[in-house]
Amino acid sequence: MRDIVSSEKKSKIIHERIIDRISRGHKKYKPRKIILIFFVMLLLAVSFLIWRKFSPSSNTAGPLQSGFNNLEQGNFDKASENFQKAVEADQNDTRALDSLALSQYNQKQYAEALENIDKSLAINSENYLAYNNKGNIYRDQKDFARAEENYRKAIELNPKYDASYSNLAIMLLDENKRDEAKKIVEAGLVAIPENENLKNIRGILGE
Repeated sequence: MRDIVSSEKKSKIIHERIIDRISRGHKKYKPRKIILIFFVMLLLAVSFLIWRKFSPSSNTAGPLQSGFNNLEQGNFDKASENFQKAVEADQNDTRALDSLALSQYNQKQYAEALENIDKSLAINSENYLAYNNKGNIYRDQKDFARAEENYRKAIELNPKYDASYSNLAIMLLDENKRDEAKKIVEAGLVAIPENENLKNIRGILGE
């Protein structure tokens, strides 16, 4: 019984790392799309290799693993199909809902992705990764006010999650709100002083 509980904890940790790595909407200032896509797919590949070493002890394990395999191959349509099966197997599995939303986001199926994120948040209202991903969707739709609201909520829930600071700061910079962007980066560096990502953005913004 103890081994089963340990396995469940490991699978959740691995899942959180995977979601984290593919939830970072900005790594550098205004990256070219081709470089960004390559970087995301590289992270997906590495994350999947880690994920394969752990088997979630639930009836959603098969479809979830198949879904991540599809993501590794860039087959988002098939990934959505497998993640949908996982959701149908357990509608309260936030891992399945978050993964389905991410796959839909990669296909620019924003309405469907938002619907599944909201379902995940209804189960776990403190899911900061879901709020960050929601911010990414609104940012891509150029609904900057709602994107900012969700990034700030993610920061409130987890002040040590650097992706939400960097996503928000660069979005503000894109809106020519340099002073506000600086404030966000400085707030992030107070919470996580040694974070290299935020230090790099501060360098872009200027001291």
